[in-house]
Amino acid sequence: MQRISKIIWEISVLFSKNIYPNSVIKAFEADPYISELLKNNLKSNSESNVEIISKAVWINNQGIEFSSEGADGGSIFSSNKKIKVPSIRLKDVIENEDSIDFLKIDIEGAETEVIDDCKNSLKNVKNIFIEYHSFINKDQDLDKILNVLKINGFRYFIKADEPRQRPFINHNSTISQNMDLQVNIFAYRIK
Repeated sequence: MQRISKIIWEISVLFSKNIYPNSVIKAFEADPYISELLKNNLKSNSESNVEIISKAVWINNQGIEFSSEGADGGSIFSSNKKIKVPSIRLKDVIENEDSIDFLKIDIEGAETEVIDDCKNSLKNVKNIFIEYHSFINKDQDLDKILNVLKINGFRYFIKADEPRQRPFINHNSTISQNMDLQVNIFAYRIK
């Protein structure tokens, strides 16, 4: 199932280019295998103006320990075998762009640290999607992300990735036993 999710992510890059053929897309992928797969798929489809950057999005450029599951579930917070991968500071990337129509952040648990690091650099971002992950062994910090969006003039909509009929009984996610919450945050600039 996780392999299917990663293929959907790859298709989302192709889909975006199909809908917005003149767009310029920068896609970051921490998993070296998935990064190469995406590059080959884009080449096979003759897509241009898509840059695949084989680095983990993070708060510095010093590299980070990353656990690859060979699918979309790789994370810096996983307890599986880790490898060190190059990283890129998203704040620097954002600040080097004049305008960003859409920023998608799906970085498997590292989103709070990255958004916090970017809190003074989002003025050129018009729309943002953030997939928030709450791991059982970490404090919940969704409020920090929402506050950064608020102070940067965004309105947001939140959708649970996994609605639960009985949240007082079903504490753990069925998506991952290491998580108790995963939500999608859609935000657009109003100021």
